[in-house]
Amino acid sequence: MAKGQTINERVRFEDAETGVQGWQLTSFPAHSVHFGYAQNNFTPDCNTILIRCQRTASRDAPWDLFRADVDGLNLTQLTDTDDVRGAVLGPDGAAAYFARGPALWRVSLDHFREDEVARCDGMREVTAGDAHLSHDAAYYFARGLDAGGEAAVVRFALDGSDARLIRKGAGVGLNCVDPGGFGVAAVVVRDGREVYVTYDYDGAGERYFGPNSFAHSSWLSGAGKIQGCARWPDRAILLMGRDEEPRPLVEGHYFWHSGSSRDGKWIVADTNWPNEGLWLISVEGRRAAPLCRTPNTAGHPQWGHPHPAFSPDGNVVVFDSDPHGVGQVFVVGVPDGIKERLASRARGGRKDTSADQA
Repeated sequence: MAKGQTINERVRFEDAETGVQGWQLTSFPAHSVHFGYAQNNFTPDCNTILIRCQRTASRDAPWDLFRADVDGLNLTQLTDTDDVRGAVLGPDGAAAYFARGPALWRVSLDHFREDEVARCDGMREVTAGDAHLSHDAAYYFARGLDAGGEAAVVRFALDGSDARLIRKGAGVGLNCVDPGGFGVAAVVVRDGREVYVTYDYDGAGERYFGPNSFAHSSWLSGAGKIQGCARWPDRAILLMGRDEEPRPLVEGHYFWHSGSSRDGKWIVADTNWPNEGLWLISVEGRRAAPLCRTPNTAGHPQWGHPHPAFSPDGNVVVFDSDPHGVGQVFVVGVPDGIKERLASRARGGRKDTSADQA
């Protein structure tokens, strides 16, 4: 494929146990993935999703950005140049942003034009695959290396007015940026133990948040809390407020990776050991119900990890799976019935934190 070319690869599926329906968006025999459980993949209207696809079936093949309708139609290639890293969707859904070398770039989702936004002096490159926007969409954050090869966190202004390294040194950390404006969160080592800290958008004001007892975690959107999966062998989704110990929200399965809805009312999590698919969790009701199976390998390659994430309206979940050994991107609708059942138990005042098999 070439930039601007549109194809359709979608495959319809229905979960045999829950009846939940969705689409496998990609089918080409090269890996495709979405952005992960702590990132937004969808345009504000929730009609379009942004994903990454490996260009060819080769271990060292570069990755390109693609957009698709949420029902899998109009899969369109946006980039065709190497070294596209740390991609995020712009706040208005009209463009995607990504790093290439020491610069931030923008590509239009409609016209596919690429423009350099800003260049960071003293930076060598962005290294991590995940990047984040500030809650007001003024800044882009990513991990990288400075000119001397030292770990750093870089911040670009989306309007191109500023680009700078805001933190440097081993373990500077960048885990997630809260959509509710509670700042940047990072896992760092302090006094010989892993802890969560937060810091301001300029890299200053580091403040202790709480112990890192999570396997994988991110902000509970807009709530000022960290949510995530307990470390093996514990089986729980944990919540932690500032200066608090992590506490179980629901228990009973080994939840592996989890993402929260934009309103902070819902969490979706994949599972492992054993793989029991995706689970929907009500934060208010402290209950969980199965959403769908994910026939993924759960091996070392990241495309075998579902990393589920919500659309902004909370009605769609995107996840990765590799049922045939090649990573592909899937979306499923979240039935109102599941939400209503979990919400009704919340209204009924039930305090049971076990997972719901019904």
